[in-house]
Formats: sequence, structure tokens, C-alpha cells
Amino acid sequence: SKKEANKNGVFITRRDQLQSLDVNNTDYVLGLFQSGNMKYNKHVEENEQPTLSEMTKLAIKMLQKDADGFVLFVEGGLIDIAHHENKAHLALDETVELHKAVKVALEMTHDNETLIVVTADHAHTLNFNGYPKRGGDILTYVQSTKDLIAYSTLSYANGPNTPRFDPQGEGQYNIIDDKRDKPDYTFQTINLLPSGTHDGQDVTVFANGPWAHLLVGNYEQTVIPYVMGYAAQIGPAAKAFNLGSQ
Repeated sequence: SKKEANKNGVFITRRDQLQSLDVNNTDYVLGLFQSGNMKYNKHVEENEQPTLSEMTKLAIKMLQKDADGFVLFVEGGLIDIAHHENKAHLALDETVELHKAVKVALEMTHDNETLIVVTADHAHTLNFNGYPKRGGDILTYVQSTKDLIAYSTLSYANGPNTPRFDPQGEGQYNIIDDKRDKPDYTFQTINLLPSGTHDGQDVTVFANGPWAHLLVGNYEQTVIPYVMGYAAQIGPAAKAFNLGSQ
């Protein structure tokens, strides 16, 4: 057991515990900050739970103590949950939180020895509509030049939020009066479902560091872990590519 091996393990449930953790005198740490999913960044009260970037920073500090290197998996899982709810505002805000975590990882590591890969396992049915003005708010609407009825710059092909129509007008619902500045605003959809679905489009892979050049072009998703394993020289992927000393 960890105790028999004279290892020091810590269980934390609050943000302040994470921030005050003594990394040098802690061998293992488990943090569980909610009983279910973590709360959206926009819903968190001050000091209620750590941010994704704060957890990433602590994880790297802990793992960097091992001279043999490490593998760290960080997921911005709330992006997916928000898209399933057709809440683009929250989804985009959580994407910014993931961006901050990636920035922390880049700043704390060296690109000559650390491969960082950022990708997704699928996309959602989020659509960019029409011809919004350059520099405009992506969360707002476009004013139609034909019937003067506004439509959302962002919408979903399916998911929650009944397709809305204006019985007093010509049938199309005018969204100008919607409270679109609210983070929990549910964006328009065409096909009503209890939860939005994934879609079939390709996703982007961003990579930086050793062997990142292998992740270019179009390829099957199973290639990604092989490149990671080859770069780290671990597992069956260590000999996956016959690339010599390139």
C-alpha cells in the first residue's frame, strides 16, 4: 500500500486546498470538487472549485518531480455538456478555459522535450449562419435584408429548445427580444431532441513539440495515440514508425 511504502497521499475537495497543497511533501493527490460534473465556469461562486488551468498547473508540478517524464490527460469536458444543451455561450466560455489550460502547459514545459496535443473526440451540430458583420458579437444575431427578421448567428441542427414561430407575423420567430446575453440562453434548433447530438465532421488536431510533424493532413483517430506513444517511447507504439533518427 501507499502507507507501507512511506508515501504521502492527500485527498482534497476545495479550491483553497488545491492552492495551498505542499507539492514537495505530497506523493499522491486526489481532488474531487463536486459530487457530479464540475460546474460551468460561469456558474461557479468564488473559490467554490478550481479552474481547469489551476488543476493543470498542480498536476504538472506533481508529475514533474519524476525525472522519467509523464503523461497527463486534461479534458475540457464541460464543452461537450454545454453543446448537448445547445448552450453555445457556455460552450465557448469553457473552450476559453481549455485555452487557458493549454497556455499553462506550454509555459510550464519545454517544446524540445514535451509533446502537447490538443484535439476532440467529436464535433457537435453547431452552425455559423449567414453574413454577420465583421468584428460583431458571435453570440448575437444577423438582421435579414429580405424580411427584416433577425436570425441567430449561431444555431444547432438538433437538440433542446422547440423551433419557435411567431403566430402574429409571417411564421418566423424574431429573436431580437431574446435575452441572448445570459450564459444559459438556449440557441435555436431545427430538430427537437432532448439532448443535442454529435455530428460527423472531422476535428482538428493541434500539436507542438517532438514528433508533432507526424500529426498533419487527414488520418484516422487511432493514429493519434500511436504518435503519442512513439514520441514518449512507451507501449507498443514505441516501434510504430520506422523513422530512424528523423
